[in-house]
Amino acid sequence: MRMELRLNNLLALAHREPWHTRFLNVLQEHTSGLFDPATEGFGEIEHLLEDDQISSLWNTALDDLLTRDFPDKNKNIIDTYLRNYGRKESLVTQDCIKALRAAVPSLYEVCDVASRHSITLRDLLRPGEPITVMEENLFHDVTPSGILATRIISLSGQPALSSYLLLYSPEGAEELQTLLRDLHQKQPGDIPPVFSDDELRRSAPLFTSFWLGERLQDIASEATRTYENSDGEEILFHRICYPLAKGVLQKQLVSPLDALPCLRAAQNNVWNWVAPADVKPSPTASNEHALRLITTLDSGEDVRGIIHLKGKTLTVETNSAERAATIQEILARETGYLLRSPAITIKSLEDLEEEEEDDYEDDRGEDLLTPDEQAEILQQYIINHYQGLLTKRIPFLGDKTPYQAIETAQGRQDVAKWLNRLEQGRILAPGVPEYDFSQMWDALGISDLRQK
Repeated sequence: MRMELRLNNLLALAHREPWHTRFLNVLQEHTSGLFDPATEGFGEIEHLLEDDQISSLWNTALDDLLTRDFPDKNKNIIDTYLRNYGRKESLVTQDCIKALRAAVPSLYEVCDVASRHSITLRDLLRPGEPITVMEENLFHDVTPSGILATRIISLSGQPALSSYLLLYSPEGAEELQTLLRDLHQKQPGDIPPVFSDDELRRSAPLFTSFWLGERLQDIASEATRTYENSDGEEILFHRICYPLAKGVLQKQLVSPLDALPCLRAAQNNVWNWVAPADVKPSPTASNEHALRLITTLDSGEDVRGIIHLKGKTLTVETNSAERAATIQEILARETGYLLRSPAITIKSLEDLEEEEEDDYEDDRGEDLLTPDEQAEILQQYIINHYQGLLTKRIPFLGDKTPYQAIETAQGRQDVAKWLNRLEQGRILAPGVPEYDFSQMWDALGISDLRQK
């Protein structure tokens, strides 16, 4: 399990001098100087990184600070803390803090992830058998054969993960291992090279700065990335709306569309536009910065667009200017007299992303209900729910409504039995208003049969 301890007192000491200044300097080392201790900020990269990535930077530096020795009487923060304040902590917490003191960063290969509740890791820098760690909050991108850096800590004899996981690409992990071998002068024949705990502790900033470098490269690549379809054309979403010509009915258009060899009927009045049989999509993008988007049918045919007929409009959706021009030529040739001139809307991926952001902001900007208003709405919902049962057919009552069933003596007994079960089986949940069942008993006129 990931270590979740009450280390408030230890962290409070880290905010005091000289530890606070030391921590800021350690964080600067871990970010290759990108963190500025004077402003306590990450400068230009701060808006590029996700919140969890920023947290990883702080956590790696904090773990490093906890294991570092400095050349003065306050040599190590954990030793200082335990010496001055350790007696205030439980023995369990003291053992956990000591485990932090001994923790060593290393590079691990993920051997197995079991139901996202445990992870088995093999140390790539030190000999030993793979270690299985129970962990309920694994990142979704932690997968078998992945490579990550962390510190494994022994808690009551059980292994636990540190407060961070740094994930690397296979190429990045190999390059990092090469750097570590060169830094500590390991021989090329040492496979795997064996690193001492001291060597790995001193290399802690390298693990983080190399990981950060990969993340910034990913961000830069994403900024220059282009997207193209299976024909190698730039992705531009075209929506082409054709009004039907005056007097034209839908059925007049369906037959010529069904007859087109490039269309495949998907459902009623919907067709997939597919590439010719002799044209196969290439999975390889035109350049290293391009990402190819391909959609195929179960038959393997490459989908170029979708056409749907609704009301008095035929709409075509496709993803490039070239494809938009091609389908317009086809429709003009085969169905031109049935359609009027189209209205065309063109949007890029950036346009769609901006629209999503605007919709999100609009949703966030909506007026929220006060707690009292929420409680009032919930209370009314519960009342409507139970009162509504009186006019619904209930299988227990022979598929009669409660009002119908009480017309006979036996029916009254059955309704009372049903209503008593309903009342006694209700679930009382925190925050959910309780319903007054006397309203149902009174409405049915059988309160004398209610169980007290």
